[in-house]
Amino acid sequence: MLVLLLESDEFITQVKKKQPVHTQQQRAEILAALQYVDYVVLLPLLNNPDKDYENIVKEIGPSIIAFTSSDSKESQKKKFAQEVRAETLIIPYLSSFSSSSLITYAPIFRD
Repeated sequence: MLVLLLESDEFITQVKKKQPVHTQQQRAEILAALQYVDYVVLLPLLNNPDKDYENIVKEIGPSIIAFTSSDSKESQKKKFAQEVRAETLIIPYLSSFSSSSLITYAPIFRD
């Protein structure tokens, strides 16, 4: 089973310092449409991100926790994985591939 935790629009605006191209709901619908995705969990803007994330991980009890190689919370996620006896899977960060830049710089085609 594949469960995705999806950050809020506020997280993207406040932490990533970007304007989301799609709303959290739109992103969730896109991800949920993927064949391999079983559940998408919509995260609110967490008050105590480390503790709240740890609680979510303990509640879900995943067997694998995946994150990108550029994740600033890598050490905490590895710790949470150890607590629930999950493996970690580090996904390479592709700096040359950004959905925001693809949308921003995509040419406009008109009839």
